Amino acid sequence: MHRKFNRTEKEEEEEEERRRRKKKKKEEEERRRRKKKKKEEEEERRRRKKKKKKKKKRREEKRKEEEERRRRRKKKKKKEEEEEEEEEEEEKRREEEEKRKRREEKRRRRRRRKNIQNK
Repeated sequence: MHRKFNRTEKEEEEEEERRRRKKKKKEEEERRRRKKKKKEEEEERRRRKKKKKKKKKRREEKRKEEEERRRRRKKKKKKEEEEEEEEEEEEKRREEEEKRKRREEKRRRRRRRKNIQNK
């Protein structure tokens, strides 16, 4: 280090001290700035993660709701098909019963006629 003209050693030392303090202050500010930036980035990362998690949860809920709707529709459809089948079977039984009654009635009439003829 070379001395400037017309400065005492003390003045030189004081100047050097000021430069050191200035440098130290600058470094400190830089360190704080980096720390702040890092913290903000961390916060941003957490927010994105939270958002992602929320989105995933919402997607899962929607999927479950849709699944539930499908299950209900399927159940309803099955029930309707069973009811329809039951109605068809009931109709078939009624028709069979009707046929049986007609045959029975026919048989009775024949017997009656036969009985009347035999008298």
